[in-house]
Amino acid sequence: MTNYPVIRVDASIPPVVTHVFTTAREAVLFWVLSGEADVHVGGRVLTLAAAEAVLVPPGHRFKLDVGAHSIVFPIAVPRDEVPAIENVVRLSVRETWHDWLVHRFARSLGYMRGVRTTPDGLTELLSGAASAHEAANTVGAPPMPTSAEAFAVAKRFVDSPEHDADLAELARSVHVGTRTLQRQFVDETGLSLSHWRAAARIAVSVEHLASGRDIGWVANRVGFATAGGFTRAFRRHTGLAPSVFVRSRATDGKLCSTSLATDVTMSPAPDVPGGETWPRVNDFHVLVWVYRGRARFTVGGRVVTLRRGDAIVLPAGVRNRIDTEPGSLVLPLGSRDSRVPDAGRRFDAVVHFPLESESYLLHTVVANYSRVRPVMHDEHRLIDLACRSAEPALVGAAQDRIRGVVNTNRRLRARETVRRQAPVRVGTGCRHRRTGIT
Repeated sequence: MTNYPVIRVDASIPPVVTHVFTTAREAVLFWVLSGEADVHVGGRVLTLAAAEAVLVPPGHRFKLDVGAHSIVFPIAVPRDEVPAIENVVRLSVRETWHDWLVHRFARSLGYMRGVRTTPDGLTELLSGAASAHEAANTVGAPPMPTSAEAFAVAKRFVDSPEHDADLAELARSVHVGTRTLQRQFVDETGLSLSHWRAAARIAVSVEHLASGRDIGWVANRVGFATAGGFTRAFRRHTGLAPSVFVRSRATDGKLCSTSLATDVTMSPAPDVPGGETWPRVNDFHVLVWVYRGRARFTVGGRVVTLRRGDAIVLPAGVRNRIDTEPGSLVLPLGSRDSRVPDAGRRFDAVVHFPLESESYLLHTVVANYSRVRPVMHDEHRLIDLACRSAEPALVGAAQDRIRGVVNTNRRLRARETVRRQAPVRVGTGCRHRRTGIT
């Protein structure tokens, strides 16, 4: 039961097709909470079902196709949190990790971060992806480029991985500029030329290791000056040392593929920490939703404690602060510019969304605060629903301040109207100011 007006959102979740993006400085973890999605990366298409994810390391181009009725969270991963893996990594994620991943997405937004939480488990989660058992399936030849020039260079890398020609020499050999050759590799394979060559060398080395060659011989055969340099490159590419990789492959007996599929939930998920935001004054109205647990909202000097499903509009121009308990999650559902005329809206509302609306609300969070957004998406829909249909929240000074501003503006306008229409005496006569009415 709830004391707040209930808003039932009767809408389906539309499909999403993103543009092509490049992960320049950060990796991206695409996690499918429900439904399914296709991730186009490196010339391949990875089809993900619910409770699966894929990590796209920095430097890769990708595109996302999300099915109808599906929810996919894109979670930014700073470079220093990504383990030593350069390949695209596919993960299987149990339900026990779900709330923590939603927390990680919310923290990446910045607005809800507030006081920094304790170190999270993302590094641990991704490190699990490099487990020895599954790493035996990770290495394969990178996708071949399609243009004649880049294909010729790629074939040279595969046939003679020990050769170490620089970019300028390679471009001259196929009669194109260096920028053209680089662009062909990135556009057609999703990898830069240097990343493609490194991946090809590791792929060739796998075949030699599988045939029983020792590490020193393999290192020299694929273009490394020392066994140590080869070991470091191999570990950076696969997450494992060559010796461990060989043992894993011998034990598993599986063929190699180009993606890593692993169950990362061998270790328990971290607890979602409690937290607080700094006291602040927004220049826009924000609708905030309690997705899990409960949270205390301090708005204009008064306190409101809300529970799962409740949502509150934090009014513009009013100091506010959010405190959450451990295990609780608070997500923003949208905002409105404070300069927009109110048009009957009440920017002091508390409402309640029932459980059956949760999927659409999570979709709205992702669509409003990421690039995974459908065409014709209305980012203001939920805050407008809340402000138009809800009763005022008991937020004390926040409510008074909004009403006070409105009333003051009305009084000033009325006073100005009277002043314009008042008669002005000139000498002994009397005339009226012009009112603009003929």
